[in-house]
Amino acid sequence: MDPPIYGTAGAGHDSKHRGKSAKKKQHGHPSSQPSGPQLFDDTSATPYPPNYGQYGQSAYAAPTAPAYQPMAPPIYNPNAPPGMPGQAFFNDPMKRMAFDYSSKMIDEGKQYVASNVERWLSIPALRYYFAVDTSYVSKKLLVLLCPFAHTDWSVKYNQESPIPVAPRYDVNAPDLYIPVMAYVTYILLAGYLLGTQSRFSPELLGIQASTALVWSIIELAVVLITLYVMNIGASLKTFDIIAYCGYKYFGMIVILICNAFFMRLGYMISLVYMGAASAFFIARSLRVAVLPSTSVEHHTGGGKRRFYLLLSMAAMQPALMYWLTYHLIKT
Repeated sequence: MDPPIYGTAGAGHDSKHRGKSAKKKQHGHPSSQPSGPQLFDDTSATPYPPNYGQYGQSAYAAPTAPAYQPMAPPIYNPNAPPGMPGQAFFNDPMKRMAFDYSSKMIDEGKQYVASNVERWLSIPALRYYFAVDTSYVSKKLLVLLCPFAHTDWSVKYNQESPIPVAPRYDVNAPDLYIPVMAYVTYILLAGYLLGTQSRFSPELLGIQASTALVWSIIELAVVLITLYVMNIGASLKTFDIIAYCGYKYFGMIVILICNAFFMRLGYMISLVYMGAASAFFIARSLRVAVLPSTSVEHHTGGGKRRFYLLLSMAAMQPALMYWLTYHLIKT
């Protein structure tokens, strides 16, 4: 009797397993691939990523895009060395000619505008009317508020030239700072009063500002035409007339403030007082510039025309003050 052989079944199982493994290896060997064209890449030898099989991790993560960094725009430098941005533009003769021509046209336009502005609007002369300081503004406002107490109305002049001194040195000199600021304040105060009466709207505020500006232009035109038609050789300049006619906006501000606190009664009292004060201020300020300086001219008829002009300018102040404020009062 032959002795039993142990492990025969396991040996057969192992041989079968090795045979299958050999078949698998032989099947995966490159020599066993068909000779035709390969349709797909062989990924059997691709190693697994280190985080393969972990929960919440993808086997193959998508590549991350690099952060966007904006590039600076090229700087066009005509003197740049070859290869620099902008060199191609200036190397083109036609583009260079167009650039030079446009620069020349811009320079000529600037010169034309500057010459015409200087012709109709002298910048140094305009700068004179804004040469003010805090002391002058406070004194001038007191004169406008109570001109009846002011005694000296003469205008000071420079010793070397017949030009009035700057407003900061003479409270009687005309300026444009107070009229401009008073006009802007008047518009803002009008908007506030319209808002308290539930009537405010941007269109209505624009109409208010344009109406006041148009009436100021009409007043200036009337005075200039009267001076020209009546041949009155007054020493008034256009900016002087604008300044004196613009002082009434300060009185209009006082009237509207009184109306805001004291209603209709405050409006009527302040209108009468500020209207009289504005007319008195115009009459005394323009008396030297408008009325004749000699008795001969006074008796030849020129003196009467000057007096009527001065009286008309003084009377227009309270009339315009009422016309531009009556529709803003609180009843």
